[in-house]
Amino acid sequence: MKPFFIAGAMLLAGSLHAQTLKISGEVKGLTGPVYVMGNKATNSTTDTIPVINGKFAAVIKVNKEPGRRSIMIGRYGFGTWVEPGELRITGDASDMKSFSLAGTPTQDDREKFDRQWDTSMLRMRKWYAEMAEDTTHDTKAVQKMAMSEASAMRHKITVDFIRKHPDSYYSLFLLTEMQEDHQQQMDLYAMLTPRIKASAMGKEFSENIAISKRSANGEKNYRLYT
Repeated sequence: MKPFFIAGAMLLAGSLHAQTLKISGEVKGLTGPVYVMGNKATNSTTDTIPVINGKFAAVIKVNKEPGRRSIMIGRYGFGTWVEPGELRITGDASDMKSFSLAGTPTQDDREKFDRQWDTSMLRMRKWYAEMAEDTTHDTKAVQKMAMSEASAMRHKITVDFIRKHPDSYYSLFLLTEMQEDHQQQMDLYAMLTPRIKASAMGKEFSENIAISKRSANGEKNYRLYT
C-alpha cells in the first residue's frame, strides 16, 4: 500500500501529472484511513489516505479513461468510478446511507442513474406491499409479477438513460450490461458520441459486435466486465 500525506507540496506535485484524481472529504466519526483498493483490470495498486479529525485529502494516479475501484471508508465499501478530476466524499461513519461520493463525470452519472432506479423501486415496493396485503392474490404469482415488472422497469430506465446521455462512459457501461436485446444494444451503441466509441471500452464493445455478426450465434450478448 502507498501512503499519501496531506502536505500541500505532495498535492502540488500530484497535480502536475496529467492523469490524477484528487480525493478529499470529511466523514463524521471516521478514525482510520481511507483505502482506494487496487484493480488488476486497471493495473492499479491500493492507495492509503490518512485521516485527521475525520478529514482527508490526497492525489492519486489514475488512468485517463474511467475505471472502477472500490473505496473502503471505515467498515463500508463503495464501488466507485475513478478518472482524472476531483472526487468529494462526505458522510457519517456510522451510517452507510449518509455517504455521498461525487464530483467526477462518470461517478455523477452513476449516482444520477441510481437515483432514478431507487425512486422507481420505492414505487414498486409500495405496489408490492399493497398487493401482498390482499389475501385474494396468489403470493407466488404476485412475486413473479413483481420480478417481471422490476426487470422491465430497469430495462426502460437503462435505455432512457443511454439515449439521454450519449456522451457518458456510464451509458456505455450500462450498454455492456444489457442482456435482453442484442439488436437494441447495437442500435444504442450507434447513438453514442465518437468520443465514447473511441474509448478502450467502446472499441472492445464494437469488436464484440463485429464478432457477433460473424458468429453463428448472432444473438449472443457480451458483458465486458466481470
